[in-house]
Amino acid sequence: MNLTETPAEREFRRRVRSWLADNLPEGWTEGRRAEPRRLDDRFQFRHAWHKRLHEGGWIGLHWPVEYGGRGFTSVEQLIFHEEMATAEAPPVANWVGIELVAPSLMRWGDEAQKRHYLPRIMSGEHVWCQAWSEPGAGSDLTAVATRAERDGDAFVINGRKRWISWAQFATHAAVLVRTGDPALRHRSLSCLIVPLDTPGITVRPIAMLNGEAEENDVFFEDVRVPASALFGPPDGGWSVVLTAMAAARGSTSLVRIVDLQVQFGKMVRQAAARGGNRFLLDDSHLRRRLARAEARLQALKYLAYRMTAEIEAGEIDGAAGSTEKLLWSELSQELTELALHLEGPRMLIGGHVEDDTWFGHWREAFMRAKGTSVEGGTSEIQRNTIARRVLRLAG
Repeated sequence: MNLTETPAEREFRRRVRSWLADNLPEGWTEGRRAEPRRLDDRFQFRHAWHKRLHEGGWIGLHWPVEYGGRGFTSVEQLIFHEEMATAEAPPVANWVGIELVAPSLMRWGDEAQKRHYLPRIMSGEHVWCQAWSEPGAGSDLTAVATRAERDGDAFVINGRKRWISWAQFATHAAVLVRTGDPALRHRSLSCLIVPLDTPGITVRPIAMLNGEAEENDVFFEDVRVPASALFGPPDGGWSVVLTAMAAARGSTSLVRIVDLQVQFGKMVRQAAARGGNRFLLDDSHLRRRLARAEARLQALKYLAYRMTAEIEAGEIDGAAGSTEKLLWSELSQELTELALHLEGPRMLIGGHVEDDTWFGHWREAFMRAKGTSVEGGTSEIQRNTIARRVLRLAG
């Protein structure tokens, strides 16, 4: 990948930046960058932002034109993500649908599924979640026990999914199910499209340490969906999983890293504003920690560029994805622990409420970072992948 922007790419960046300046939520550019405190209000806020982006033509930039996208290059998509992160723009409500489900549907869905679901994912009419992990199959998805039995022209689903993000607001789920012999592990999994208003589905939010309930248990009791809900080959759900994971470890890796860069800059500015620049310069231990964090941020950014270029070329390197995910998880925790060192224990109090808006940024970031070494595959699993595929260690 050529890291020098062309004149056309620089002009595209200028257009993105200009549009964001004119269209970010009210008060955002004046520094009041805060989402509503209550979770349901926050979802509605993000959903409205999604619709504004869609109306502006910024959703699905890199999707093929035949699926409603604009056919832009991966570099332009990266530029858009960078500008969104730099502006600290709100996330969209349908991130799972846009970044994970849509690429999987483009690769494995039939034409009827693509024509029906992709435009609705893009507009935000349908909001998606991924129902993959289970109480006994979190990082090890090959151990999924939720079953889908074929019954004539339908599948009947029974089982339980856990840690399903934002499922209480989703309209549809991509559900990973067992359709064959459990002894076959990943070779007997399938993926089904399931509307969450189907009878027999119960969604129960899980209260988290920070008082939020973004994660959910989802129960399936004799849930019937038509056989046409299958996407990907029968017993070929593992291929869908790999496609979604490749998407998650592509351009979205850069988004996560730019978000960390924004956090890093905010942390340094706030510390300097309270204690003066001498506070940062006089503490040699702190200087070393800051320098190490910034160096790791830059290394991670270039790893994300490399991964994006490889995916664009049709290459999927699971080892590179595991490396990025492991380092990102560790750096997320390192930065928020450094913020705690700079801010002091008052950081954990959680901010205050003003006009029903939540200002406890560092408290939320600190608690959220603790989950990064578990979500999307634990750090132990990432190390095992690196050991086998990079270091070529036996076992």
